[in-house]
Amino acid sequence: MTKDDWCRRTTWTPEDERAFFDRNRRSRGADSKAQYIRIQAETLRQTGKPPLIEAALKLLELGFLDYPNTFDCALSYECAAKCSESLNRINDAIAYYRRALNRENELPGIRTNACFHFAKLVAAIAHRDLYDEAIVALDNFGHPVFPWHTYMIQGPKAIIARNRGDNVSAKSFAEMALEASTICDSGLGRGRGAIGIVNNIENVFHQQLEKIAGA
Repeated sequence: MTKDDWCRRTTWTPEDERAFFDRNRRSRGADSKAQYIRIQAETLRQTGKPPLIEAALKLLELGFLDYPNTFDCALSYECAAKCSESLNRINDAIAYYRRALNRENELPGIRTNACFHFAKLVAAIAHRDLYDEAIVALDNFGHPVFPWHTYMIQGPKAIIARNRGDNVSAKSFAEMALEASTICDSGLGRGRGAIGIVNNIENVFHQQLEKIAGA
């Protein structure tokens, strides 16, 4: 195991958990400890395996108790929201996305993707009571730096507009989202052109946008 692998375990046996916490206790300061918890939780979440996602969420919840209001909080809340969403705990996911956005508002130096995932979730579940909140979150926090950001801003707006019966706006938003999804180079140069592009279009979200744009 390399010096960085201790917080990027893809298994979570009792031995893994004990070794992680033994090492993390030796980290300097609450901010570092909280960050390592988030990195480990995100690694477990990315396995896509429900038991490990459950373990990731429990790990994050321990971090919130032990290290509240640390520099890493917004990103940790976002990770917890994505874990909850993967486990189909929609109300918990919404609550965690809100906490991420609140923390991002308190500490603007930390940027998350919570607004994009929150809006996409709201659009996907057709939660009409949250439409305005989702749009405000995108307008306040959704800075279109890369094609992926544009896709994730315009896509949810397209679905929400369609669900509200505003087909003209929906078509326009969908077309902008789909155009962003065709960009293969974000323009960073030095071999980094793939950063920030849309990698996954084989999903229901993208199919909805194609249907709206073609209407």
